[in-house]
This record gives sequence, structure tokens and C-alpha cells, in this order.
Amino acid sequence: MIGMFFWGATSVLMVFIFFLFLKAKEYIYLHYSLFLFFILIYGLTHLVAFPGVNSKLLNLLRGNRILAEPMVLTSLAFYAFFASSLLDVPRQNKRIAKFLNALGISCLAYSVLYIAIFNLISPLNVYIFAVARAILFPVCIYGIIWIYRSIHSPVKFYFIVGSVAYLLGALIASSRHVNIPLPYHLIGNLTSTAYFELGILLQAIFFAMALGQRIVNLHEEKLTSDRLLIEQLRKNHQVSLEANKVLETEVQSRVSELIKVKEALQQQEKKRLEADLMNSEIRAKQAQVNPHFIYNSLNALKYMIQKKHNEKAVSYLVRFSRMVRALLERTEEETISLSREINYIKNYIELEKERFSGFTYSIEIDEEVPIHKIPIPPLLLQPLAEHTIWQYLSNSSNNLKKFCILITKSQNKTIIISIYNEGVTNSTDTSQTEETKGIKLARERIDLFNQQSSSYQIEFCNFFTNPLVINEDKCTNFTLTYQIKEN
Repeated sequence: MIGMFFWGATSVLMVFIFFLFLKAKEYIYLHYSLFLFFILIYGLTHLVAFPGVNSKLLNLLRGNRILAEPMVLTSLAFYAFFASSLLDVPRQNKRIAKFLNALGISCLAYSVLYIAIFNLISPLNVYIFAVARAILFPVCIYGIIWIYRSIHSPVKFYFIVGSVAYLLGALIASSRHVNIPLPYHLIGNLTSTAYFELGILLQAIFFAMALGQRIVNLHEEKLTSDRLLIEQLRKNHQVSLEANKVLETEVQSRVSELIKVKEALQQQEKKRLEADLMNSEIRAKQAQVNPHFIYNSLNALKYMIQKKHNEKAVSYLVRFSRMVRALLERTEEETISLSREINYIKNYIELEKERFSGFTYSIEIDEEVPIHKIPIPPLLLQPLAEHTIWQYLSNSSNNLKKFCILITKSQNKTIIISIYNEGVTNSTDTSQTEETKGIKLARERIDLFNQQSSSYQIEFCNFFTNPLVINEDKCTNFTLTYQIKEN
């Protein structure tokens, strides 16, 4: 009865475990299903005959002495392989893993050798059985104790209890088989096969619990892994959002920088256009000066020719040609050095002396004034000198007429250009208190220069807005004050 129940329960459990192997593709289920398979064959070799049941396979296995011992040892081999997988022994202890593999391989080798030489050893079957058990039991007990002390696993309890039940059943069955006198009546007085099968059934119950616990643990590990994965994905998403924010901020910063660069370029372009416009305006004002001077000079030359002053006219024409050449050279220049402007004024005054006799001139320059480095719009001083000569010196009957230009440097490093006359006082006649066209052009050119220059600022003062009489014979007509800009 026990044999039939053992065979049926083992068959169902074997099929279920093998089904798990087919689904999970894990060798732990294959090892245990093979353990049950070979135990099942062992059970069939000891299965008693039942009336009406006639099967060639059962008849072949029933009472087969060749297969009984090899099936037990082969099942023990797969039991060792199953234990190594169940407790994850290779990861925790390499030595125990090698021990279990060696045990399994030894049992398989013993089984093959047993079948191969069975006919030779059949008379010694009982003695071989006893020697094999005398070796296997201590080895298995040692292995169980070693696993108990060295391996950590949530299913170790079920394995130890099941293994003890299996070992105890096998020990009692072996003792019964070799007729060792024990009080068997206290434990049911069963056959050796029955004790062995009961031990296997108890072991199967605990091993089933172990497998169930393992499945639960794997499920919990999967849930934990899924939670960790979800948490990691959430963190990654948060990091991605933060990275997107940083990237968005950086993009906005880059866009702002590009807008600023664009505005700066537009501002530079605007300044360039304004500078070009201003330069064009400066050249236009300068172009207005040139015809004014040429017109007056040609009138003077016409007057000399009409008066038959041929030599004087020729000399005047030579000087005039030099002046025109200087005008043409300066047409495209926005500024020239003060030293070049003074040289031009000298030529101009010499030209005017050809027209109006009876006056002298002087140009005094302070040694501290760097006239070669100071910029000035070309021909700026010409209309101022022209106005002084024409309005005051040419119409005066005073014998002591002198035209003067004084360039000095004040204590605050301001450079002052004074244009004045000596020997002729300023008249209060309203005809002389109006600015001429040349003076207006000079003022406008000074305003344009001040807008464009980054280093100097010119202040213009004339007699009409700020009269300064030094003494009765010395009156300042025009003053240009150079001030260095503070950047």
C-alpha cells in the first residue's frame, strides 16, 4: 500500500517539477525531477504484484536486482546537484560546490560500474551494499553539517530537515536490509523499502516547501527589482527633466547672448553708418570752405591784374597754386596735425600779404605743445585768419598792424589757440558783429569734430559772444581751447 501511494505521489510530483523546468528553463527543476524519476524506478523495482495488473514494464522492473542499487545512487547524484542549485552554493562557497559535484559524479560512476560488473559481484551484493552505505552515510552527514554551518539561504531550513528525513529513512532501510537488530516494532515494523520510501516522501514534502519558498523569494526579488527599476526610471526622468531645464536655461542664455551680439553688431553698424554720415558731412563742410577761399583769391588776383600789378599778380598766382594743391591734398582727410595746419596758415598769410600791404604777422608756439600729435580739421584756422585780416587789418589806417597766432599750454594741460591782432581795436559797429559764412562753417566743423573725436574736445569762442580786450592795441578775435576727454 505504501509502495502504491509512494509511486503515485512521486509520479505526480515528478511531472509537476518537470513542467516547471520546461517553463522556467532552470536546471534546479531538471535535477530534482531526475532525482524523483530514478527514485520512482527504484520504487517500481520493489513494487508488489497486484491481481489483474499485468504489465511487461512492471514485470521487467519488479524485483530487478540490477537496477535497484544503481537507481538509488543515481538519484543521490542528482540530489547533490539539486542541493547545489537550491542553496546557490557555487556563489557562496566554492569548496562545498566542488564537494557536491564530486559526490554526484562518484555516485554516477558507482552506478555505471555496478551495472557493468553486476554478474561478478552479485554473490557479494549484501557486503558491497553495506560498505557503500558505510561510506555514503558519513559523507552525507558531513556534507549536511558543512552546509548548515557555511551556507546562508532562506530555504536552508527546509533543505536540512528534508535531508535529515531522507538520510534517516535511508539509514533505517539499510539497517533493515542487512538485518541489523533494531526495535523496528516501535516504528511500524515495515520493510526496508517502506522505510526508505517514507523518508523520501517526508523529504519531498520539505523540498516542495523549499521550492515554493524559493519561488516566493524569486517573486519578491522580482518585485523588489521592479520597484527599484521604477524608482530608477523615476530618478532618471527627474534627472532628464532637470537636464532639460538646464539645457533650456542654457539655450535661453545662448539666445540672449546671440540677441546681445546681434544688437551689438547693429549698434556697431549704426555707429559706422553715423560715422560715415558724419564724415560725409565733414567733407561737405570742408568742400564748402574750399570754393569760398578760391573765390576770394581769384577776386584778389583779378584786382591785381586790373591794376596792372603784373609781378605782384604772378607772385600771388604762384602762392595761390600752392594753396590749391594743398587744398586738393587735404580734401579726403578728416583731420591733419596741428603742425601741418600751421604750415598751411603761414602760406595763406603770405598770400594775403600780397594783397594787403602794411601788416606783419607772428606765430608763437609753446615748446610744451605737441603740435605734431594734436589733430585738427584741415583748413579750420583759415577762415578765422581770413576774417581777422579782412575785417580788421585790411580796413585799418593804423601803421602798426600785426596779425598773431599764439598756441600755449595751461596748467591743467589745456591747449589754447588764440588768434588776435595788435594795433587795431575792435569796432562796435554792427556790421562787424555778425558772423560771416566762413565763421559759421568753422563752428559747424568744430561741432562735428567734437562728436567724432574720442580724445579731444574743442571749445570755440569769438569776439561776438565773448569779447576779450587785452589792452587798447591788442584784442583777441578767436580762441580755440583743446581739452582732453576723460574716458
